[in-house]
Amino acid sequence: MTSGLTGSLPPLSVEGNLCQNWNEWIQYFNIYMTASGYDSLKEYRKVSIFLHFIGKPALKIFNSFNHDIKTVSLETVITSFADYFIPRKNVTIERHKFFTRLQSADESIDEYVADLKNLSMSCEFDKLRESLVKDVLIFGLHNNWQQLKQHLLREDELSLDKALKICSSMELSKHRTEQLNNPSEDVLTVQTTKVSSSRSRKISQSKSKWSPQNITNQNKESPSSQKRNNNGKYVNSKNINCTRCGQIHKFKCPAFGVQCNNCKSYNHFAKFWELFYFTGHPFFCEFFCGTLS
Repeated sequence: MTSGLTGSLPPLSVEGNLCQNWNEWIQYFNIYMTASGYDSLKEYRKVSIFLHFIGKPALKIFNSFNHDIKTVSLETVITSFADYFIPRKNVTIERHKFFTRLQSADESIDEYVADLKNLSMSCEFDKLRESLVKDVLIFGLHNNWQQLKQHLLREDELSLDKALKICSSMELSKHRTEQLNNPSEDVLTVQTTKVSSSRSRKISQSKSKWSPQNITNQNKESPSSQKRNNNGKYVNSKNINCTRCGQIHKFKCPAFGVQCNNCKSYNHFAKFWELFYFTGHPFFCEFFCGTLS
């Protein structure tokens, strides 16, 4: 084996959360030793590699342990650093945190279970760990998951793995149901656009139907087929309906003075309110009496 070291590790940070920094760094170190094959070296070589990568600030801490590099084992060095960086835990307090951990309303089941597992690591449950995580998972579920809680309580010989599968299935089913009951904004926008387009086409067709030009063309007749009324106006002798009342009359229009039930304007029946609404100005029964009065 060559004398040079393969690869490198960042130095251990002795600022901030020391416990977290140590746990992460020692994990990287163990992976490095296994991957590089250095874990089979003699103890003093492994200790030297450890101290080489840990950095100057942490090396000063090592010197305070009064260990002899040539005789101390790597396990002893790691234990000394762990005792230095990791505060002594109170198992009673740690278990209290674990048993009183409840799921919040905006927390997923996966996030809740992950935190329960992390809390249980410092509780010294040993073989009961998975069983207790399962129990706290069930009675700690939020009130939004009452049906899931009842389902889990009905299961016989329920293990943690089985409980997690049931939770994942129920959570996925609930998410899909919410998607069906609450369409996304994009879907609502498309639906609204379709309705608006359809309504616009109907209004456009109505405007075209009741345009003054179409009305004039429909009612237009040659002078030879018309008669003059008392006011000197031509009156169509054929069956042409009044655009206000829909009837054929020669004198006063029946719609005169009548309020429309649709638009609340006067001088036309509700049946013909579109004519007044879309043309924007009143029409006179000029073919018959020249005026509504």
